[in-house]
Amino acid sequence: HLTANRRKMSRFILFSAILALFCIVDAKNYYYTTANGSNFEWKATIQNLKAGDVLTFAAGEYPIDPSAKLSVTLAGTASAPIIIQGESTKGSKWSRAEDADPQNMIDIQGTWFVFQNLELEGGSRSVRLGESADVSNSVFRNLVIHRTMTTAFSANQPGRTFTNLTIVNNEVYNTGTSESECFYLGCQNNGCNTRDSLIDRNYCHDTLEATSGSLGSGIQVKTGSYNNRITNNVVKDTRGPCVLIYDSYDLGDNYVGGNYCENNGDNGIQATSGAIIVNNIVFNPTESAIRISNNQLMSGSNIRNVFIAHNTLLCSSNNQACLRVDETGTTSSNTIVNNAVFSETQPALKQAASSNGGKCGNNGLYETVDSELRGSTDFTVGTAEAELKDPSAKNVYPLPGSKLIGAGDASVLSEVPLDFGGNTRTSNSTVGAYAYSEGATDGGSPTDIKDTTITADTPTSSSNVPTVAGSGTRSQNSSSSKVFLSVLMVICSFVLLI
Repeated sequence: HLTANRRKMSRFILFSAILALFCIVDAKNYYYTTANGSNFEWKATIQNLKAGDVLTFAAGEYPIDPSAKLSVTLAGTASAPIIIQGESTKGSKWSRAEDADPQNMIDIQGTWFVFQNLELEGGSRSVRLGESADVSNSVFRNLVIHRTMTTAFSANQPGRTFTNLTIVNNEVYNTGTSESECFYLGCQNNGCNTRDSLIDRNYCHDTLEATSGSLGSGIQVKTGSYNNRITNNVVKDTRGPCVLIYDSYDLGDNYVGGNYCENNGDNGIQATSGAIIVNNIVFNPTESAIRISNNQLMSGSNIRNVFIAHNTLLCSSNNQACLRVDETGTTSSNTIVNNAVFSETQPALKQAASSNGGKCGNNGLYETVDSELRGSTDFTVGTAEAELKDPSAKNVYPLPGSKLIGAGDASVLSEVPLDFGGNTRTSNSTVGAYAYSEGATDGGSPTDIKDTTITADTPTSSSNVPTVAGSGTRSQNSSSSKVFLSVLMVICSFVLLI
């Protein structure tokens, strides 16, 4: 009797496996060209994609009427994600003409999907997440987004949760005259949140036309969002901060590392609480290069859980101290160590009197106005030109003999084991974003090191993707594969009856 039950169970498992395989093979490939897709014929296709489906656009431009709404809900799986893509990393473009009140380029929600290799020009916002559902386990890469009316990429729909987003290797610029951030993640007062996500190797620039709200920030992560990694991004010529993160509400620290910020119209990097800020290079901010602000603190809390180490900050015409900690009473959970700070018009470092109790030391400071509340082991260095390779060319690798070399606090080595260029730090700790190595080549241009050109996953080429008819109906997979699986299913059904 037991053997018979085991046989039945084995047959059931076999049948289930064949059925699952049948469903995977049933996934479809769609291929549009400008010949059959230039009049938005693909709208029905994109709105009806199933798990495992792939929608590919050949090189060319695909205009969308400014007033035509495009909202898509995608339900892929871990083993069969939905993919929407251009045929190669460049050349496939969606566009919306200029209009006084355009729709977003795309409203997208769902889970387990990839959106990649497309140029997106125009629209109110370009990519808006979570209009009607949460978003999770999704990838946005190799997108070029420009000429939006407002924020380019947003995950800030109230009541939604955005989880495991991967936002990599995108270029965003010319974001319009409204709030106009490149990336806006989360909501005010934890009204929605983004968590466990990666924002890496993006290039955000030229948000200078922004006139309201947050004024063209590069990457903004709002209150209550947590466990996000903002790494290796290049953010230049923005109206607002390069990176702006608020209170994580003690749910998990946000990590800001290896970013290059230049000519940001406010602070370079601004944070409130729950932030790890390491290995960043900031050039020429209007306000502070790094500011720890009491803006939008969790109710009843002080500035807390902030770790700032191994950053190189160059302030030439700033209106505030180059590295600044605000007035609200802070706690011993804050650390400011091993930063190289060069400030020509304001103090290099300013801490509020109530910030005592935290750890502050081994920061190399150049200033013409005295700092407020230096750490006991902070030290004075020469000008940027005296200490760094070629700051006029944005090369901030330490010169041989620089006072920054060997002057760091090695106790944080385990927390910052690599430098801005990905090189291993040693116990002979160099202050600033780079670890000096005698005889090694210099750090090079930060924008070269953070080159945003990453080889994308090779999309399916037109040679093995069936061409979709102009109606946009679903193309069929190999009939022989489906016949084979159908026969297997019949056999399994027969076996189950024995």
